[in-house]
Amino acid sequence: MKKNLLKNLAKLAKLKLSDKQLEKYSKEISSILDYVGQMNKVNTDKIEPMAHAINIKNIMRQDKIKSQEFKNENLGKYFKTKAIFK
Repeated sequence: MKKNLLKNLAKLAKLKLSDKQLEKYSKEISSILDYVGQMNKVNTDKIEPMAHAINIKNIMRQDKIKSQEFKNENLGKYFKTKAIFK
């Protein structure tokens, strides 16, 4: 990315960049844009669109009531339950 373009972007974003920072970020952004350019060249014609890279359905456990032995023990606004931390 050219330094004058980066300088303009920094101005629009209300960032104050030194010449040293402009030089550094110009190289870094150019490297990132080159990488994105390489990714754009990859042939994805035979790849189906997907929302996630891994096809996993609901992996959360079902909520099940295991015991109601403490159902009548309450402390004001709180309920007494079994310890969950060791």
